[in-house]
Amino acid sequence: MTTRVTTWQEAVVAGGREEGLDAVTEIALRALEAELPVVRADPDLRAVARGSTAANIALTVELVQGSVRLGDIDPPPQAVAFTRELARRNVPVAELDRAYRVAQGAMWRWAVRQVRTRLEGDVAAAIEELSEAVFTTGDVFSVTVLRRYATEREQWLRSADALRAETLAEVLGGGPVDLDGASGRLRYDLRRSHQAFVVWTDGGGAAPESAAAAIAGGSRGLVCAVGTGVAAGWAAEGALDLAAADGDVRIALGTPGTALDGFRSGHEEALEARRVAMLGSGRGTSAGGG
Repeated sequence: MTTRVTTWQEAVVAGGREEGLDAVTEIALRALEAELPVVRADPDLRAVARGSTAANIALTVELVQGSVRLGDIDPPPQAVAFTRELARRNVPVAELDRAYRVAQGAMWRWAVRQVRTRLEGDVAAAIEELSEAVFTTGDVFSVTVLRRYATEREQWLRSADALRAETLAEVLGGGPVDLDGASGRLRYDLRRSHQAFVVWTDGGGAAPESAAAAIAGGSRGLVCAVGTGVAAGWAAEGALDLAAADGDVRIALGTPGTALDGFRSGHEEALEARRVAMLGSGRGTSAGGG
């Protein structure tokens, strides 16, 4: 038997109680999956998303019942965990925002059905009040989530950059290296044949790291800042695209080499080629290693 009520708040609470949290969570989760394929494709991430969705719905019920004020809410730990995972997977923030909006729309439609089914009274007025509450709450949730995403993404990038810099220093230091472990941390295969290069500017507006990434083929290469306005890079032998660099940058090349020795010697040659190039007045590409 359907519970009859007199307010939209009672309708939402009654609907959630009778249908169950799992069923309501599934509605929002399906909406998230439709907008974020990474959630649909990864069972572990889907489990985290389910926990986040359930926690957000439980928090929303507390808001509806008046036990929590909108201005006092903090993201549930499960929602923080979900946001952290998306930040680490480099999901664009615009996609995250849209996903939350779509889930919000799905929950609004569910709530409207509860009002139409259960309310004894002015349904149109109740839906208007419900809509204002849903979208006001949604705005607060969205701002809170996006702020948390920015924090998690910054922390992740800092930790990842620090680990990469530490690993690169170890690799270039000349001592023994665990090639499998270092390759994993750098996300670059140190056992391959590769060519090293250095990109720098003369104080203009060009971004050497962006240019180096383009030259190295994006995620297929390895790029790291090695000084102000200077970036070092490595890519598979034959894969460099010198014409891909945007802006007024200068490029020095090392001789192609294999595995760890080639990685190190090519970098040293590229640095030496840069030093020689800077002693002269020419601009453009310099090749090291004869």
